Amino acid sequence: MDNISKTVDEALKRQGLTRMALADKLGWPRGNLTRFLKSGDKGKLESWQKVLEALDLELTAVPRAGEHG
Repeated sequence: MDNISKTVDEALKRQGLTRMALADKLGWPRGNLTRFLKSGDKGKLESWQKVLEALDLELTAVPRAGEHG
């Protein structure tokens, strides 16, 4: 999920938002978003979905580079 955290930070920068502004938009305590992005419960897909939707992003699964199916 580290790539998702990076994508979230890049989207925040493009949109001129801070993590605090995103936390407010989500209705989350400000410290919770930072903890979530750094080490949060990576198994909570619903939480990631809320973060991505707030930034008008979507989660897409693609084959790993170099992997053959």
